[in-house]
Amino acid sequence: MFFKKKYESISMAEAKKLKNAAIIDVRTKAEFDTGSMPGAKNIEMNDVVSDTEMFLDKDKTYYILCQSGNRSSMVCDNLSKRGYEVINIAGGMNAY
Repeated sequence: MFFKKKYESISMAEAKKLKNAAIIDVRTKAEFDTGSMPGAKNIEMNDVVSDTEMFLDKDKTYYILCQSGNRSSMVCDNLSKRGYEVINIAGGMNAY
């Protein structure tokens, strides 16, 4: 049985065209410090999942980014099930 994803994914090419988007980079601080998308905010995966209410607002849409798209997919799955509007940036920084 297949389950439909509760969140969308966009390509890095589409993500680069976003204006004033709330981009959350869920990589470690060390990874983030090597470079990220302009305007991205670093909130590590474990923090954004365990302390979500401290960082995110259910009235906003967030674009979730990691290195390859794996961690961001897991975060999107978790957050979308809890009512957050999230969009995965497929391919992550590897596609940047």
